[in-house]
Formats: sequence, structure tokens, C-alpha cells
Amino acid sequence: MKSRLLRTPNKYIMPLNVNTLRGNLFFKKHKSLSNKHILYIPDLQSNINLNYNIIQSLSNYGSVTSVDLPGIGGMESFYKIDRKPTIEHYADYLSSLIRLRYKNKKIILSGQGFGLIVITSMLQKYPIIAEQTKLIVSINGVARFDDYIADRRTRIMYSALGSINFLSNLITSLGLKNYFLEIGYSSKFKKNDISKELISSDSRFLNKSLHKNDLATHLFLLKEISKFDNCNNRRLDIPLWNIILKDTMIDKKVNEQHMKIIFKKYYQSSPKISHYDLFISNDKLISLIFNSKLKKLLLRKR
Repeated sequence: MKSRLLRTPNKYIMPLNVNTLRGNLFFKKHKSLSNKHILYIPDLQSNINLNYNIIQSLSNYGSVTSVDLPGIGGMESFYKIDRKPTIEHYADYLSSLIRLRYKNKKIILSGQGFGLIVITSMLQKYPIIAEQTKLIVSINGVARFDDYIADRRTRIMYSALGSINFLSNLITSLGLKNYFLEIGYSSKFKKNDISKELISSDSRFLNKSLHKNDLATHLFLLKEISKFDNCNNRRLDIPLWNIILKDTMIDKKVNEQHMKIIFKKYYQSSPKISHYDLFISNDKLISLIFNSKLKKLLLRKR
């Protein structure tokens, strides 16, 4: 079966250097809405190349920038500058990027999974940037570690994996790095799901994207995510629209309760599409994500 995965055109990719860490940046300017700025942050098991469909859709509402985070998507990791990849350090990194690129400009922030965790932490730590932010749009966004449907044993395992410093070197030396990076992604899909068949048909492209991730960063973040809690920090007066996909491992009711602790204005939608549907060319599916109410929020001038 021919794959429908979308590739990001090279003309939109440019080099990025923030705090001496080098990576890639996506930028697409909107001709008539060039003064509207949207920043999109991918998930931990993703990157800007895999997210072209979502980024392309966001570009209908303003000029879009997307970046890979340190240690993810091929960007150099925090370990290069002797820093651990904590959520706080990612929040600091993102604030530096926004100050460089969007000084005194109103922005819309968008993130998937881990991307929203970083965005939320950054806004809670930096009130000035929160004042710049008009709207947040997230996909499978979470507020606390227990928003995920996972038992205590799984959380302990994730925490242990990130606590063993030499583990990533051992796994890499045994030639198992790529297997560990793929295992979490492939587990999102059922064996008989057509989406898994499509992924298999284009595995070279998908795996090449995933294999760029730094394994030490990936394992450390499993520990971080297994215990993080943004509900104990500053409340944000920014509207959040959270899109929960049908094959997610998020408890919708628990997630909504936690989100409302952080955000004064919270909207949630649950379109009947899967995680894989984000990456394929299908206008009908995209219209389910960007429904009429969300479009109004994105097009709102203030």
C-alpha cells in the first residue's frame, strides 16, 4: 500500500541555534496574516518533519514557526552543555526562543503531548510571555502525570529507566537504541489497525525521524513525565483548546479537572481520529480537528 505520510518541504526548514544548541526550525509566512504568529512544539516521539500536516493546517491562521526541542528530532541535547533535560530547562529554552523571535509580539502557542507540558511550564515561570500569549491549542495535552492511564508499576519502570545514567550508553553499545526509540511509538497502534500497515509501508522515513532522538534524553524524560505536576504552579489567564484523540492513553475526565486548575478558560474536543491521522493527507480528518469553534478562536483578532 502506498504511504500517505507527508514530508515537510525543505524550503521551509532552516538552521536554528539557541543557547549554542543547534537544530532545525520550520517557518512558513502567511501573506495576508503575517502579523499573526503561531509557534508549534511537537511531542517527544515526533519532530517537525512528521508534523507537517498539522503545521500546514495552522498556517491557514497566521505565520507558523515550529522547532525541535534539545535532544529531540535531531537537535543537540542539553547534555552537550552539561545540563540535564529537565522540564524546567526546556521551559527556559523555549522562553529564550520566544524572546528572540517574538519580542513584544502577540502569539498563539500550540503543542502536542510533551510540547504542551513544556509550554505550560514556561508560561507559569515567565508571566511576561504569558501576557503575550493569546491562545493555546494542544493535541493530547496533559497537566499532571496521572492524566495518563498507566498503573503504578509502569510509572515506577519509567522512573527507573531515567534514573540509571549509564543505561543509554549500554543500550546503544548493544545496538538496541533504535528499538527502544520505536517501541513506544509502535505501541500506539493496534495490530490489525490499517494505520500500522501504512506505517510499515513507510518505515524508512518514519524510523529515520525517530532515530534522530537522543536516547539519554528520551529515557530521562520518561522519568520526568512520570512525576511532573503543573497543577501546583501559577494559574494562567489564557484560553486553552485541548484536542483529545480517540486512541489516546489520557483519562479525559481527570485531564479536564486538572486543566481547569491551571487554565481559567478551557475547551476540550474529542474528534474521532487517531494519532496516525495527524500525519496523513486527508482534508476531512483535518476539518474534524479544526472545527468551526476552534477556527473562530484562531481567527479572532484580539
